[in-house]
Amino acid sequence: YSTRKSVHARECCADYCRELATTWGSVYFTKHEGLLYTLERVILRLLDDSASQVRVAARQAFKALETQWPQRGSELRLELDPRTVKLLGASESRQDSGVTTARKRVKKHVLSARDIDRHVAGVSSR
Repeated sequence: YSTRKSVHARECCADYCRELATTWGSVYFTKHEGLLYTLERVILRLLDDSASQVRVAARQAFKALETQWPQRGSELRLELDPRTVKLLGASESRQDSGVTTARKRVKKHVLSARDIDRHVAGVSSR
């Protein structure tokens, strides 16, 4: 089952995956064996999500991954169903406007270490 809140969490997860692929880049992923594989698996799972807004964000994440690692992106496309591959091709023209919107959503929902410490302190004092 899926609640509205969990759909939003999955959409933020897809936005964060895009941000990881874009910001951290290949140097970090090369140092940490298996991290790229995990990122790929998460994105592939999100591409098959039941909520359309999650799939849109996942397509943006996939394109970011494919930009950083073209060979891996080509290999991953072979694992996707034809409909998703077609939608990935269509999302290329709309990616620029979507990335800006997605960045705003990610920044809105990323907590700082101070926010997390405050939350933990508040929960433990109850």
